[in-house]
Amino acid sequence: GDARCPTEGTPGQSCSSTVTSTVVQPVVTVAKTATPASGTAVQRGESISYTLTATVSGAATVTATTLTDTLSAGLDFVTPLPAGCTASGRVMSCELPAGTAVGNRTFNYQARVSSTATGTLTNTVAGATCTAGASCTTSHPVVLPTVALSKSAVAPRTPAQVNDEITYTLSVVVTDAKTVSVTTLTDTLGAGLELVTSSIVAPRFSCNAANPLVCTLPAGTAI
Repeated sequence: GDARCPTEGTPGQSCSSTVTSTVVQPVVTVAKTATPASGTAVQRGESISYTLTATVSGAATVTATTLTDTLSAGLDFVTPLPAGCTASGRVMSCELPAGTAVGNRTFNYQARVSSTATGTLTNTVAGATCTAGASCTTSHPVVLPTVALSKSAVAPRTPAQVNDEITYTLSVVVTDAKTVSVTTLTDTLGAGLELVTSSIVAPRFSCNAANPLVCTLPAGTAI
């Protein structure tokens, strides 16, 4: 039948009702990963790929969310930056506009390890709560090259005599990482010695064939 409100004032009767509803609020979290993975050693001149993953849950956003990603000294952004991001110095800002739907949005970019980088390179994203079980900071220790030099000589007799040819060998060993600058060797012949230019064999060096003998090893020489 037709339920109608009884006459106002009837004892025990009410014409009002209460409806309770829950408003779902949007939640934005963020996580950060790197390739090579955080904790992996890197070399000067190497590039690191980063991914920021923003997760919207509950409901679409009603205001813009700005994520701020700060590189430590020793890292420089590689352009172009992902859509929605801008950089000032070593700080990149990425915006999730109001109305961003529930789900994940990723920002992928690269940073290059500078030629003067030392220590450990850290990189942190802020602007939203870190996603549960994920990380918002990455770190990469920088491995520096070690260049070791040695010299040896072989003479046909001892003591050497006039017109004897003495063979000198300069050895350079690069370990740990690629060189990031030119390595220059300078070998000065003493009085009584003359350089035999045709005897110079240096496949990875560039030499001047003069006294003093100057040989350079280019930057980027591998282990």
